[in-house]
Amino acid sequence: MAGAMKMRKTARQQGGRNNLSPSNQEGQSSGNEQASSSFLSDQEMLWDIINTEKHLAHMYNVAALEAGQVTLYQDLMVCLNETQASQRELFHIMLQQGWYHLHPADSWQLQQVYQQFQGMMEQLSSPSSSGSESSGGGSNSGGTNNGGASAGSNS
Repeated sequence: MAGAMKMRKTARQQGGRNNLSPSNQEGQSSGNEQASSSFLSDQEMLWDIINTEKHLAHMYNVAALEAGQVTLYQDLMVCLNETQASQRELFHIMLQQGWYHLHPADSWQLQQVYQQFQGMMEQLSSPSSSGSESSGGGSNSGGTNNGGASAGSNS
């Protein structure tokens, strides 16, 4: 675990402070084309790192939920929180560089997602009404599930 945290810290220092300026990118790309084609750009590196952070956060979350010992759980939660903080920091760096684009959801998408989760909440809160009453409320309308959820899932 210490090695992963050290790698994150090193990547954060290099990716977050040293190599993100446009002048560095131009200097790197103006060199030997064969050498530059074998290296990832700053944007590609950050995409790789942010996706790795997301995967790590998921894995730490699962491990923490399944931890049998309190100290192991606490250690995993520390790792999870650090990973989430790193991912959030990388997200903001990429947003500032214009490499991560957010698309605001339309009000109708928000309403569809809200109705979907309201239907789920009703199903969970009243197990006796798991029949046709809660499923016919219009909250699950075909392919709208992915469309509404994807509008805000970039962070």
